[in-house]
This record gives sequence, structure tokens and C-alpha cells, in this order.
Amino acid sequence: MNTILTATDAAAALSPNAVKLFSLYVEDAANWGGSPLVGGNVSLLGAKEDRWLITHLKRAGVITTFVDDGNAWVNFTAKGRDFAVSLGLAF
Repeated sequence: MNTILTATDAAAALSPNAVKLFSLYVEDAANWGGSPLVGGNVSLLGAKEDRWLITHLKRAGVITTFVDDGNAWVNFTAKGRDFAVSLGLAF
């Protein structure tokens, strides 16, 4: 059973910018069949800074990334989907 990561938990585990980037990727997921392209339609601070935030999200267990055909994609974990719901976001 997955522990639901609530907005309160995220405030302690993730920086405000990491939460914002996560939210942007959730909102963009529908444009990519549920797994948005890293750097595709979403950028918060710029490529270099966003990479650090993506690492932060991965360490928190809310996303994973995978490479397909030379492109990196975001995959939302069950914990990440629960977190999105706690933020009032829908896929």
C-alpha cells in the first residue's frame, strides 16, 4: 500500500519550486499521453535548474524518468499521482 503524500508532507519534503514544476508536468501530461517530455512544454527556471528540481522530485519518489528514442520522459509514480490529487490536480 502506498502512503499518500499530502500537500503538508510535500511542504516538508519538496521545495516550492519543485512543487511548482511537478504541477506543471501534471498539467502537461495530457498532451503527452500521460508521460510528458522533459523540457518539452514545461520549463520553470531553465534547463539546468529544472534538472536539479527533477532530481529532487525523483528523490521524493513522486516521479521517475525514462529515455525513449533519445528523449527523456516523466513517469508519475503511484505516490506522485496521490500527491497530485492532494494538490487538487487531475490527470
